Amino acid sequence: MFSVLIVKNYRSWFIYLVMWIFYVLSFLSLIRIYNRHICLKNFITYLKNIIFTFSIISLIGIFRFLFLKFGDANPWAFINKNGYIFSIVPFIPIILAAIDYGMYKTFKFLIIFIIIFINIILVFSRTAYIGLVFSLFMYYIIYHIVNFYRINLLSLLRRILRFLLVTILLYILMINIPHFKEKIIIGFETVNKVIKFGEIKEGESDYRRYLLIKESIRIFKEHWLLGTGLGLENYLYYFNENTIPAKPHSLYLSYLAEFGLIGFSFLVLFLFSILQVLYKTILYTIGKKEVYLSIGFFVGHLTILIMFLFNEYITAPYTWFFWATAVAYSLLVRKER
Repeated sequence: MFSVLIVKNYRSWFIYLVMWIFYVLSFLSLIRIYNRHICLKNFITYLKNIIFTFSIISLIGIFRFLFLKFGDANPWAFINKNGYIFSIVPFIPIILAAIDYGMYKTFKFLIIFIIIFINIILVFSRTAYIGLVFSLFMYYIIYHIVNFYRINLLSLLRRILRFLLVTILLYILMINIPHFKEKIIIGFETVNKVIKFGEIKEGESDYRRYLLIKESIRIFKEHWLLGTGLGLENYLYYFNENTIPAKPHSLYLSYLAEFGLIGFSFLVLFLFSILQVLYKTILYTIGKKEVYLSIGFFVGHLTILIMFLFNEYITAPYTWFFWATAVAYSLLVRKER
């Protein structure tokens, strides 16, 4: 509200203010609906329906890519591929938790997981690959930390087998899908160039993204306390005339420049308050089978925070839907236990 005093474009300020208010109220309202009208048992059924829906959507994406010759396996006509992966990748640890919770038999779990896994790979998004690998590894790391004193040999072998199967599948896809392999290689080359030379030269891969990041850092340094003010147009107003203005593909850089340190601190507080709620739910459910879903939601939120390093879909409804579902689960568990 305060940033209206410093913005250049009042229309953009108003649109984004209304959008933020709408998302926060929707987030709180959805949590309230969950807790008033759904018990934990029905919530588990609801999660199964969400996972089943994702498997059907993933099949549509695979069909579009293989038979209709679309450029990738994004199933949506009006959402770009990076937007789509923010809707599905955070639910990967929930799918892993579902088998540990006992929602699925092994065969059904494998079918659903493989369909969704292949769809995410064929979307050809580096953010998706990072989120996918992070969520897989982090779920099992936290799982074994939480259950360190309760893991028997058979359980450990079963999870090692799952890990090996996923690793082998990733390797097979990497060497047999040229576009997938190319995306991975380009990503590593970009990181290597930035580390070694501190820049990316014009004409090289990711040069455009490099320029956007540089501009974002410059704008933040010039407006570090209050930022450029709320609204996309107010952020783009300060771009160097030699650079085509756009967001820098990183939520943290983008909103540091737009909100300044004061506004950004509130955003970080919100993100970490959700993390704290989900972490406490893990502690609360240790020793109960609900701990698997607690870990799943916690890792799902961590995955979103990691993907925010490379994209900024905080103003997408499915991100807020995940948060509302995760927090509602935490409250339902506490209420019923």
